[in-house]
Amino acid sequence: MARRRNALMFALLHTGSGREGFLSRMARPVRPTIEYWFGLDCHVYAMAIASNVLFGFFPFMVLMLWLSQNFLGWSGAERAIYVGLRSFLPKDPGLVDFVERNLRAAVESRGHEAAFVSVILLLFASNGIFMPMEVALNRLWGFEANRPYWKNQLISLSLTFMSGVLTLSAALWASSQTEHFERLLGGMLAVQDAAVLVALKLAEVPFVAVIFLMVYWVLPNGPVPFKRAAITAIIVAILVELGQLAYSWAWPWLDLRSEYGPFFISVTLVLWGFFAAMIVLAAGEAYARGARQKQL
Repeated sequence: MARRRNALMFALLHTGSGREGFLSRMARPVRPTIEYWFGLDCHVYAMAIASNVLFGFFPFMVLMLWLSQNFLGWSGAERAIYVGLRSFLPKDPGLVDFVERNLRAAVESRGHEAAFVSVILLLFASNGIFMPMEVALNRLWGFEANRPYWKNQLISLSLTFMSGVLTLSAALWASSQTEHFERLLGGMLAVQDAAVLVALKLAEVPFVAVIFLMVYWVLPNGPVPFKRAAITAIIVAILVELGQLAYSWAWPWLDLRSEYGPFFISVTLVLWGFFAAMIVLAAGEAYARGARQKQL
């Protein structure tokens, strides 16, 4: 039995032409992506994106909640946004309570002023997120010229506006489906707001995939294939969702509260923004490389 097992391992490693074995051939398609993922460019762009995710996270949430509560009067959508926020953040009572309490205070006490300031801050944060993303994708595709600043700003604002519309749409759809999921799942939903969360998660992946589709298809300063961008966007939306669940699960072991004191909330958001950006950029490398190889 041991001899047969050793023979099988030898075949896996050495079957093939020349010195290239089975495992080497299996790893060959992803090797350039792994090398890019651990390269300097990917880390620099990901950190630039992550810092602006931190800069824009609170203003974006304030604006979405203000629109739901004060402008549109969608109380169900507002509830769904808070449920999604609690699901997104790591399960730390101090972190979740602090963020939610300050969001409610900003929306309820400052009203129109908070919404106006949030819009101004998003003007800068959106460009800070999508500009390094465009530069990274242009380099991956081999497009030499980047867009002028004003064009990038216009596209960044358009993508931010689309993100807001999709966020509100997902929240509104989740709130409208709550009763349906409560009847469907019945006693299985023991957690408060679980029906809202189930509906929100079902809407989240396709809506996030639309945003990533725009990133991969619109941001590069040159022609890119739509079909491949759509497939990549769907895969990345699923990977980011799984990554968020893994990050929330691993967060207690990072012990950021002890290491960073009062800054642990900011570090929590920056770290997640960094890892999410790394996923998006790595998928962008595989997407661009595969499309270029097909053109040869």
